[in-house]
Amino acid sequence: MSLIDKSILDFYTQHSEDTRLQVGLGPLELERNKDLIVRYLPDYPCRIADVGGGTGHYAHWLASLGHTVTLIDPVPRHLVQARRKAARARRSFDCVLGEARRLPLSRAAVDVVILHGPCLFYASPSPPD
Repeated sequence: MSLIDKSILDFYTQHSEDTRLQVGLGPLELERNKDLIVRYLPDYPCRIADVGGGTGHYAHWLASLGHTVTLIDPVPRHLVQARRKAARARRSFDCVLGEARRLPLSRAAVDVVILHGPCLFYASPSPPD
């Protein structure tokens, strides 16, 4: 059973998410996002959830800065690739199968949540009359 729609899983299974940030405009996207992320991080090591973290480019970088990182992604192929990166890294990070609507984290488990790709659609309950 998949955590996400089959068409989304098929897309990520047929395309190389691992090389996306290394070709074309990918390196620019990676560096620009790093610049934006670092602006909002605390000055001290914190606990970060990289939700929809793909193959671990950002998780690897954040862990190298001294943060404790949990990468969460619904695509098993991404987790295999991210776990390889984590195993080779000087400072490792955790990789967990999950998706943005039902995070496999306890309440207040992290200080920062990064959501790059997941799109969330939330309909709030109707306000009371």
